[in-house]
Amino acid sequence: NHVEAQEYKLRQTTSMMGMNTESTIYVKSMRKRTEAGGYMGQPNNLVTIEQCDKQRTITLNVKKNLYYIEPFSKNEEEVIDEDAKTTVKPKTVPVITKKGGVITTYYSIVDTGERKKMYGFTARHIWTTQKMKPSPDACSMKDSFLIKTDGWYIDLPQFNCPVRYKSATPDNGEYQKPDCKDRYVTRRSGKGKLGFPLIEKRTMFMGDGSGKTTEFVTDLETIELITGKLDSMLF
Repeated sequence: NHVEAQEYKLRQTTSMMGMNTESTIYVKSMRKRTEAGGYMGQPNNLVTIEQCDKQRTITLNVKKNLYYIEPFSKNEEEVIDEDAKTTVKPKTVPVITKKGGVITTYYSIVDTGERKKMYGFTARHIWTTQKMKPSPDACSMKDSFLIKTDGWYIDLPQFNCPVRYKSATPDNGEYQKPDCKDRYVTRRSGKGKLGFPLIEKRTMFMGDGSGKTTEFVTDLETIELITGKLDSMLF
């Protein structure tokens, strides 16, 4: 059983608002390829390749033979670990503009302690909550929202691509006006480790979760996971 030779192919279904799509995912050492199915009978010609060894994502349009390379986002936010009492400052010095506010993300992770065997792996049952709250003077978003996930996660040997905790806002404030920049602060708490999701229910609440809110639920389920040799041309 050579761990270094293990390569994986998974099929996963995602359902959202009554629409189902199936994706095929290939994993080999530090690379992951996702071929997503289409919605509503429309084909999806996009393929995503995460190259963790090169810290970048490649998006391919297989029909048009086009590709786009995007480096993994650099840490642009201040991260405060409430449990460890540590703070990580952004790597880059933020550009100071006259306008802008603070967008605070409250991120918590709970390992329920439950474990179960799935496809020969031991899966961990993890809950996370992520609440984003803009200050009144923030430019890139006005309303709070909350995302809750309830999932089962495994470690795939050799696929040690760090699960990059991503804010749910556009990277580097795509929608921000040049003269108005927000600062991002993440407050993390709780113990637990995510991993490769095999089952995940994600519920997004627009608003702060109180009163009348809109809910979007996404269900991810793994329907096949097989181990075998994969063509390196896929990656």
